[in-house]
Amino acid sequence: MRRYDQKRDTYAQPPCIIGHWSTAIFLQIPNGVAGTSDRRHCLRVDEKTPNPSSCHTRRGAATIVRRLRRLGHNAFFVGGAVRDTLLNRPIREYDIATSATPDQVIAAFRRTVPVGVQFGVVLVILDDGEYEVATFRAETSYSDGRHPDTVRFVSAREDVLRRDFTINGLLQDPDSGDIEDYVDGRADLQARLIRAIGEADARFSEDHLRILRAIRFAACLAFDIETHTFRAIIRLAHTVADVAAERIQAELRRTFTEGDAVRAFTLLSVSGVIQVIFPALQGYRTAGTAQALVLAGNLCFAEALSLLLMEHPESRAIALSASWSERLKLPKTDREHLRYLVANRTRPESINSQAARLRFIREAHFDSFAKIDMARRTALKTSVAPLQKLVDLRATVNTQALHPTPLLTGRELKALGYRPGPHFKTMLLALEDAQLERRVGSVEEAVELMKSIMPLE
Repeated sequence: MRRYDQKRDTYAQPPCIIGHWSTAIFLQIPNGVAGTSDRRHCLRVDEKTPNPSSCHTRRGAATIVRRLRRLGHNAFFVGGAVRDTLLNRPIREYDIATSATPDQVIAAFRRTVPVGVQFGVVLVILDDGEYEVATFRAETSYSDGRHPDTVRFVSAREDVLRRDFTINGLLQDPDSGDIEDYVDGRADLQARLIRAIGEADARFSEDHLRILRAIRFAACLAFDIETHTFRAIIRLAHTVADVAAERIQAELRRTFTEGDAVRAFTLLSVSGVIQVIFPALQGYRTAGTAQALVLAGNLCFAEALSLLLMEHPESRAIALSASWSERLKLPKTDREHLRYLVANRTRPESINSQAARLRFIREAHFDSFAKIDMARRTALKTSVAPLQKLVDLRATVNTQALHPTPLLTGRELKALGYRPGPHFKTMLLALEDAQLERRVGSVEEAVELMKSIMPLE
């Protein structure tokens, strides 16, 4: 089907755009870095072949579609499931769009939950999972920049035209595999483009979260963002500040951990979105961070955030890690991990004993720290030698050497005649130092060490 009234206007390799349009600067981002994709990787897939990794979930979703159709309603798979089927990617979930009203959906199935009846959404529960079934709808204004004020039930075509991106606006018959395409979504899949449906400014003004979703799709699918769509992202980047912290966290987490982190960072930076979320990054150079992201490889979210802070001095980075953790409502594990990564940058240079080195390399986050800090030091062209010594040590030391069985405990110290007190901790730490450095290897040697530290009265 033809695109309804949308003129194609793209570059062979769409440029990203920096700055305000009165003084626009066009930046061509190299292939393989971010924002552009290698056209040799365009996919041509069998549109009727279901993804084998999700057949069981697909079966349940297809059951819902068939039942609705038997009752005289129109129903399709919609959105990400159709997109990922055509790209032969793993499918996270199946969403269903139908002409049936919420009341009709509830009447058609034994177990349902009216999770968003005001928006036409019902959760249908089958033995193999839960499925969102949404009535075809059009939406009015979005006063909060996230949810429609009112909805009205419409045709399948009108439902598609209110969605976010053309690649998510495809409807599929689960039995025949036929695709209903009102917005040239398949053409954009082939061209590897993220393109807003209709007027991009309108789509992003309706739901500010769509700006982050566009960048996530570009990072995770290795797609370009179509020029007019990207210009709208730049114009409306400031609206991301109104998105709930938990939503921002979820999108950024998926963007950096499931997608190309370098592509993600470059698009977030060039568009100005990252500076809206983290104002402390305003004015900082991005080349070093991009290089560090390349060197670090696969990242967890705390690791990605720590590299965004790499240009800041350690004390400043520690303070920002705390404010970012609060800003994004990070869970405790992420908060602690992020702080560890930025708070230990100078530690490799300050360690002056073998015991301290061994204690450092046995800490839970050391391997993560070593990977991130090696990338940071390399990108900043600072010495990697102190860190490399620790990495080499970690590769040669076995678990027993890192965690020696204590030769003495507080009980033995009491038996020797020592009176319990805070000094026990100091004595036992000194003993562990000696064991780690192999200066003592027997109980007798341990007792002599204790007596040398604190003679018995």
